[in-house]
Amino acid sequence: MTTTMNHLKTLVQGPEASSLSPADWSLEVRTEAAVIHYHSPYPEVRSVTDPFDTDVPVETIRAYFLGMVFMAGGTAINTCEFLPQLY
Repeated sequence: MTTTMNHLKTLVQGPEASSLSPADWSLEVRTEAAVIHYHSPYPEVRSVTDPFDTDVPVETIRAYFLGMVFMAGGTAINTCEFLPQLY
């Protein structure tokens, strides 16, 4: 990670500090900006993940059903624990 941060710090200082021609520096800056915007800035994360999620449905009937079952079960357990405290 330190090499990536050092590279970005030298790019921020300009083409003179990075020892690149202005055209190469401009290309490198735009490339790094695109990588950081669309991907993770960390190379370890970029190597194992995609920048976008797949089309896997998340809001499904099964998710709602399981949510309602756990909510009803949790409410019932909470009520059963509360009732003995009333007497």
